[in-house]
Amino acid sequence: MDAKQGEKVVTGNKDKYDSYSLAHRMIKESLEKKCPLQAIAIEESILSDRLWAALHSKSAGARHRYENLGEALAVWKEKSKNGIRIIDLDEKCLFDQKAIAQWNEQRNKLIHGIVKYRTCECHITAARFITSAMKSAKEGLSLVRLAENWSKRAKRRVHNEKKKQA
Repeated sequence: MDAKQGEKVVTGNKDKYDSYSLAHRMIKESLEKKCPLQAIAIEESILSDRLWAALHSKSAGARHRYENLGEALAVWKEKSKNGIRIIDLDEKCLFDQKAIAQWNEQRNKLIHGIVKYRTCECHITAARFITSAMKSAKEGLSLVRLAENWSKRAKRRVHNEKKKQA
């Protein structure tokens, strides 16, 4: 299928585009099939990737290796506390660090608790576990969309600044 028939033309990093396209298809299929843990794992990967991309921007100057979302949130918090500007941190940021941290905590409980849900203090049923996981997967997808939109805006801003300087 060519661009005339509705296919998106990719002008940047095609491999990145393809991996994100696959990730979003898998999230959608996971939610349709009521397999929320797969969606949650993929969402964590996307959120982590976008946050590390921001941390590795020239303005942030991060020198850490890529880690999981929890580590990225810790580095972001440390840099913010020290007054280091991370792309558009000074604006009302769509990359809501607090919301992502809360989601990540819930994600960890679900991913690591699937075999423990009957023995943990909360003692929930399998049905309630799936309901909770589906809710978390949908919340994760919302955060992914916000993070991706934020990232696109930040990249566009950097690109426009470079054009002005040239």
